[in-house]
Amino acid sequence: MQLGGLVASAGINIGLAVIFYSLYSIFRKQRTNVNVYFPRYVLRQKNVFKTDRFKLASLVPSAGWIQRALQPSEDEIIASCGLDAAVLLRIFIFSMRFFAICTLIGVGILAPLNYTDNQVSHASQIGLLFDSLDLFTISNISNGSNRLWIHLAALYVISFSAYWLLHMEYKHVTQKRLEVLSTARPQPDQYTVLVRSIPRESQEESYSASIDRFFSQYHPHTYLSHQMVIRDWRVVRKKQTLESLVKEIERLKQIAPHERPTCRDGWLGLFGSKVDQLEFKSRKFEELFDEFREGQRELQNNGEAELPSAFVSFKSRWGAAMAAQTQQAENPMAWVTDYAGFSEPKNIPNQLAIYVPRQSTFFITYILTTGWTGFSTEILQLGIFLLNFIKVRILGKTTFDETDAISLPYYRALPSVQLFILLGLMYAVLAPLLLPFLLIYLVFGYIVYRNQVLFVYEPSYETSGQFWPHVHSSVIFALVLMQITFIGVFGVKQKPNASILTIFLPFITLFFDNYCKSRFVPIFANLSMETTMKKDTEDEKSGAKDELLQCIQGSYKHPALQSLDLRKSDADDNTDLLLPETPV
Repeated sequence: MQLGGLVASAGINIGLAVIFYSLYSIFRKQRTNVNVYFPRYVLRQKNVFKTDRFKLASLVPSAGWIQRALQPSEDEIIASCGLDAAVLLRIFIFSMRFFAICTLIGVGILAPLNYTDNQVSHASQIGLLFDSLDLFTISNISNGSNRLWIHLAALYVISFSAYWLLHMEYKHVTQKRLEVLSTARPQPDQYTVLVRSIPRESQEESYSASIDRFFSQYHPHTYLSHQMVIRDWRVVRKKQTLESLVKEIERLKQIAPHERPTCRDGWLGLFGSKVDQLEFKSRKFEELFDEFREGQRELQNNGEAELPSAFVSFKSRWGAAMAAQTQQAENPMAWVTDYAGFSEPKNIPNQLAIYVPRQSTFFITYILTTGWTGFSTEILQLGIFLLNFIKVRILGKTTFDETDAISLPYYRALPSVQLFILLGLMYAVLAPLLLPFLLIYLVFGYIVYRNQVLFVYEPSYETSGQFWPHVHSSVIFALVLMQITFIGVFGVKQKPNASILTIFLPFITLFFDNYCKSRFVPIFANLSMETTMKKDTEDEKSGAKDELLQCIQGSYKHPALQSLDLRKSDADDNTDLLLPETPV
């Protein structure tokens, strides 16, 4: 790609981003889109708009949403959205800090250093094709040039900057995790372990009886109860149908009798006499409810439906931690407990050294198209926007159901950010012109995801930042890959001494990674006896221990054995804190 083409591509993508973000700033001000852009507020019945009156300003784009997204502190985000959301944002913070350092070095020192050499000109004279952007890459450095020592120094500075920032972030996330665990309200998973590979003394003994016998014998002071994992689908399906009927009956009750729709009570609703739909649904509910209760009784009396797995609950966190983190039997395969490459190593450096630098223009374009505009589609939520339009404008549905809330797609957000971190590290020294585009991508991502976790995504589960060690490992992998690449780069550039000095870097990186695993990973893998005992003591002093244990016993009951809840479920108040009163 020529420099003019890059400028044109950047201009087009900047224009598209401005259009998309302007549309978002308008759409979020429209009352009919409140279910799309403020579902967390609607779920908690909080006011989104200051007034019901229409304002002309609602049709004018503004950047006020950016200020509101950046306003809450990290502690407020943790209290409102959970530590997982805060850790996702910490990934962006780490990346912005790190690539700001890389950009200063790359654009301020390496790019001018590369541009003022003439290797590309010499190569062009013998018929090799190069883009004008290659003048800014290490490809333009002459073979054997002493300028390569500057690249080696930059490689060391960038590597040690990564070590420093990674250690700082690991320490920070670990501290926040400990704080959250020490102040978290009691939850069933803190008292429960999953037990697999349950043996039986005889075929006549049920798995349930085997569990009760084993844990009563070997955990006599802490064992509380257990819930079997069972094989069933018919009763669960009936329960789901009943829950749907409850919602339908509630909706029909809101309609005046003379306006209520009718249906036929015969086969498939096509035959029979016409009856009131509410009466028909109510009768159907009663019939299905009797079948559901009969199915539950059969499951409770049928030991063959049990699987050799169960959720075992304990009277204290300490008891659950002891069971989860120790071997239960002489046979390590029984009573298992848990909390609820390249094929040619010799050619790698040289192959990477030859082909990686020449792909930089492709990845600059990739960042522009996929990165910059990708966050625009994320914040616009086009799929949900269109679905909401159909519901409101065509179907006339104005109510917001709890099932309409969506959770943060970590499975999509995390790999995407990790891929761009890998690209940034690979090209930080090879082709530093890529770095400013990556930095802008990270700034966009940070703002967009702060907005989304505050106003859109409803936490559906919480791991207290347990995925951070995996993010750390992916950065370590990218660092090692970058360093191995430069062993080959300096070899191809006929600077063997620089290659020899680069060999030390992968070993330093792996040593640093091993230190972090020893120092921090255990905190993410297990709960300490110190923490669990402190929390158990607090529960004892609060006087809520008996009520808590009673709640825990039924928390992991199989859905087929749970009673049908006919009440409307309320929003989870775990995250009902510190939401700004008027976000628009």
